[in-house]
Amino acid sequence: MKLEELSSIDWDELESTEDWVKMLNDLLGLVQSAQDADKRELLADTLDEFADHSSSEDLGTITKLDAAARKAARALRRDDVAARVAELQAASADFQAAVKELGAATADLKKEASKLRAEKFDAAVHSLTDTIGSLKNLSQALTTDDGDKIAAAIKDAVQSAQKLRTLLEKPA
Repeated sequence: MKLEELSSIDWDELESTEDWVKMLNDLLGLVQSAQDADKRELLADTLDEFADHSSSEDLGTITKLDAAARKAARALRRDDVAARVAELQAASADFQAAVKELGAATADLKKEASKLRAEKFDAAVHSLTDTIGSLKNLSQALTTDDGDKIAAAIKDAVQSAQKLRTLLEKPA
């Protein structure tokens, strides 16, 4: 991203927390190229717009990103170069901390999703084994002339197959 592109940002295109993280990272990456006062003011205004428009289901992370954007905007408006640099470093540290927390939360979610998939797979294997067993029982019952035994075996096979189907159709 370049300073000239700031006015063309469509804030409505950003949806996920990751989109907002990337945008703030891109904006903070422009700090070095904002040397004169007009460019710093433009970038500061854009950082404030970021904080005004950002939204996410991850309220904790988005709040931290907003705080980092506001700090960076205030720092860019300072005339004292040393103070500006110190505040920008603090804003960058806040941003990096928020990104690190988001990464850890994402990793935890991936582990949990993997665990849930493994549990579903395990349940499906057990249900499939039960279904195969009930079909084997049905096959054996069909070799007899006992109608009650055949009916019970059919009922058991159908129930087992329905249980497997329900399990497989359930979202992960």
